[in-house]
Amino acid sequence: QPLPLQLGRCTEMGDAEPVEAALRKIPRLSDSQVEQYSEYLRREAYSDVGCLREATKHPEEWQSVQLPLRVKHALARVLDECRSTPSASSGSRRAATTDRQLAGLGILQALPVANLGAVALLLGPARTAQLGACSAAWRALVEGAEFAPFWKSYLGESGDVLLSSLVDPRQRYVQLATVNLQGTWLDRGSDDDEQYRFLTTMRRLQRRSPIDCTLEALSHFNAREAKISHAQLSGGLYLSYERFMHLSTGMVSGPLNVASGILDLREPSRPRIFGTWVQYSLKSDASSARASARSRGDLWGPARPRAAGRFEFIKVDDDFDAQACKRRRIRAKAGLGPDEPYYVIEPRAA
Repeated sequence: QPLPLQLGRCTEMGDAEPVEAALRKIPRLSDSQVEQYSEYLRREAYSDVGCLREATKHPEEWQSVQLPLRVKHALARVLDECRSTPSASSGSRRAATTDRQLAGLGILQALPVANLGAVALLLGPARTAQLGACSAAWRALVEGAEFAPFWKSYLGESGDVLLSSLVDPRQRYVQLATVNLQGTWLDRGSDDDEQYRFLTTMRRLQRRSPIDCTLEALSHFNAREAKISHAQLSGGLYLSYERFMHLSTGMVSGPLNVASGILDLREPSRPRIFGTWVQYSLKSDASSARASARSRGDLWGPARPRAAGRFEFIKVDDDFDAQACKRRRIRAKAGLGPDEPYYVIEPRAA
C-alpha cells in the first residue's frame, strides 16, 4: 500500500525545486531517508522536481527508478497532485539539455555498431531506457534495430526462455521488468496417482535486477499445516524450494520440495508458471549420515526422492492475502467451491 499523503498541504510545487521538496511532502520519511533518496536521485540525473515529473510520464523510465516501492508510489502521487509551476530558467535549461542530447545522438549514430555495443554495455538496461525517454530521436535509436541485439544481451539466456507473444527483445525485457507477480495464485498439478488444487499467496522480497527477483509464498493445506516457498525468478526461469510448517508452533519439518519451471506471459494479465517438482525425504538430524553430511557443508544431508510430478501456477488475483484460502471472492475466481477444502485432492484422470 502507498504511504499516506496529507494533500491539503500539497497544493503547489515548482519544477525548479530540488527533489528534496517532493520527498519532504511524504509523511513518515525521516531526514536521513530524504537525504539518502535525494542523493540517489541526483546520481541518476534527477536534479529537480521537473525532471521527476518528466520521468513519471514514461513508464519504462519510471520503472527503472530504484526507490522502495511504497516511497515510489507516494512520490508519484505527490508529483501528480501538487500543481506544477514551470519557470523560465527551467525551460531554458531543458532546451539546452535537449541540444546536448541531440548532439550526443549524432555522435552515437556516427559510431560503428561495434562501438554502440560498448556504449550499451556501459549504460546497462535501466540507463538505456532513460536514454530513450530523452527525446523522440533518442527513443527511435533505443527502440530501433541498432539496439535490438543489446536488449537481447540484457535479457540473457534466462530471458530467452520466457514465453511471450512479444518478439522484439526490448519489449520482452520491459514486459519482464514490469510484470506484477504479487498476489494470489492457483497452484494445481499432479503426481503418478493424484491431482491437486490449492491457493498460494506470493510476494516479491527483493529485486536484484529489473528481471531478477526473489519471491516468498504461503500455501494453507488445512487449519494445521502450510507450505512455505522461497523462489528465485531469473528472466523466464523459476526455481524454488518448499518446506512444510505446523501453524500452531511455526516449526518446519517434513520433506523438501524442489520445483523448477518457466514463466509464461502470453496472457499478461494472468501470469503463469509451469514445470516439474521433486519431493525429497530428509533423514533425521540425529542420523550419523546426516551429521557427517552437515560437517562437509551439505545443509540438507543425504536425501532420497520420494515423489515427483508436474505443476501449473496461475495468478488469479492481485491481492496479497495470507488468508486468501478463506476468501470466497478469490476462491470463486480460482474455481474453488466455498465448501471445498483448502487442499483439493482427486484421483488422477486415466
